[in-house]
Amino acid sequence: METLESRTRISSVNILSIVCFILFAYAFYRNALRIYYNFPYSYSWGEIFIKYTDTYIRRGLLGEILYRIDAVIPVRYFWTITATCIAAAFYGISYRVVSKLFDSTATLILFFTPSYFMFLVYDPAVFGRKDFIILLAMFAICYMIYRTLTGKTSFITCLILSEVFYFIALLTHEMAFFFVFVPFCLMLCMKKNTFEQWCFILVAAVTVVLSLYLMLYFQGTPEMREQMYQEWHSRYPLFDREHMGGMEFIGVAAQNWLFDAIDTMTGSISMPSFLLAFLLSILPFWICLDRKIFPLACRSYFGKYFYRCFFIMQAFPMVTLMFIFTDYGRILSYCCIICLMSYCTIMYAYKWHNPDYRHQVPVLSLQTPLLLPIILLYLYAWRLVHCASSWESFIEPHFYLQFFRYLIQY
Repeated sequence: METLESRTRISSVNILSIVCFILFAYAFYRNALRIYYNFPYSYSWGEIFIKYTDTYIRRGLLGEILYRIDAVIPVRYFWTITATCIAAAFYGISYRVVSKLFDSTATLILFFTPSYFMFLVYDPAVFGRKDFIILLAMFAICYMIYRTLTGKTSFITCLILSEVFYFIALLTHEMAFFFVFVPFCLMLCMKKNTFEQWCFILVAAVTVVLSLYLMLYFQGTPEMREQMYQEWHSRYPLFDREHMGGMEFIGVAAQNWLFDAIDTMTGSISMPSFLLAFLLSILPFWICLDRKIFPLACRSYFGKYFYRCFFIMQAFPMVTLMFIFTDYGRILSYCCIICLMSYCTIMYAYKWHNPDYRHQVPVLSLQTPLLLPIILLYLYAWRLVHCASSWESFIEPHFYLQFFRYLIQY
């Protein structure tokens, strides 16, 4: 029987969720307009404009497609609409996955935390870039793993489709090589017969070699960068060299920006600030983790020691990428998202085999009037910074908090 306190609590959570959705919709709408009106000056457009010239170039798949479409439909209109639809699909899928597993309070925290899904809409430098495509590809791989764990799809079919999704993501941006590590570890540890095991080992080995070949030997040259710039500039004269964005990295030797990232990581970033950002980011997942059932699910599908390995393997892409790229906030956010999605993959499979299972979060069941204000403060008092260096802070006041201050002052 539900008590009056519990019904009041549920009603309050629902009201707070509606408010959060309204604020999210405002930020989403603002970013969609920013894509259109910042054409072609923003960093995002320079990243999108990377395309093939006379040969394959890393990150060039999307730009090549858009360049050909631009001959029929202006890329400004086409990509604004397409990017907005892709982002909407990403958030729709993410919310459905989270809300079907967790209760309303846990869903509120996990979906609206500033360093998970909301990072991509709160950070103006991310919305409209290729990141949504990479994350959706990782979601698709996790979905294939879920179907395999529940017996709906054979392992070989899962492996083939996962390879397709992965290479689409890799040809879009090389970060996919690191993010796919966690889903592929799930496939590696999944219980399967000897033939399937050897098939996976062979395919994984070929995938790693081919990925490294594409990433390292097709960096492009300054001449290729100039050629793609001239081709876009001939169509859009306002696209100048000051707004080339990610295109500036084409033709730059990998060791150059790798050494820059290592120097930044080991010398100039504020580690206390990063540790605080890291703790704030993992807090929602740690609170909502089912510490009783999750180890049982891991043991059931992957083996005795997988539960401990699960958290270790989550750290690999984050640590590796932090020595390659300087977008530390972006890396932290995406690693947290993939960690949550891999957790949901395992728990959904367990729930399919145990229909009566209900995900419980004891901390969020406490009947205290302070819980919702604390959640609201956590969600809207801070946000994760995209890129922080030279002892800058990795977290900053949320722009909604600044907006509320503006209303109070004026």
